Amino acid sequence: MSTTFAVETINGEKVEVAQRHGIGNGKVQFTWLAKLHSLLPDSTPVIPIDNTAQGIETIGDIRKAINQPELKPCPFCGGEVQIIIEPRFDNKDAYKIICTGCEMGNPDIASFDRDRLIKDWGMRVDDPRIAELEKEIEAIKKEVISYQELYVPIKFGC
Repeated sequence: MSTTFAVETINGEKVEVAQRHGIGNGKVQFTWLAKLHSLLPDSTPVIPIDNTAQGIETIGDIRKAINQPELKPCPFCGGEVQIIIEPRFDNKDAYKIICTGCEMGNPDIASFDRDRLIKDWGMRVDDPRIAELEKEIEAIKKEVISYQELYVPIKFGC
C-alpha cells in the first residue's frame, strides 16, 4: 500500500512531492518525487492524494520519517542538524548539513556525495575537555550566586 503526498500551490494546483511505500514488517519507505521539497520549509502542509495521511501533515513530518542517519549535534550550540538537499542546474543534488538552532554547519560547502558528507561530519572528534570546562563554568556560576547573596544591597530609606 502506498500514499502520495502533494503540496498546494498559490494557484490551487497540487504538486506531488513524496510517496510512502509499505516495504513489509510494518516498515515504510519514503521517496521524494520532486526536487521542490528541498525548497519548502518544514511547516509546509502536505495533502495525501490516494490514501490516508497516517500522521504525516507537513514536509517536516516526511523529512523526519525518512530514514536519516544519526548525525552528531552542532559543535557550536549542541542543536540538532539536518541534511539539506539543493537541486542543481546540472541535475546533481548538492548536500549540506545545517544546524536547526544556530544555522551553522557547512552552509558554504556542498557535497555531491551524501554518504561522504555524513562520514566527514561524523569524523569530528568529541573533545573530553568540554565536559571539564562545563563543570568549571557551573562552579563559577554557583560562586557568583553565593557572592550575590552575601552582598545584597541594603536599602536605606526615610
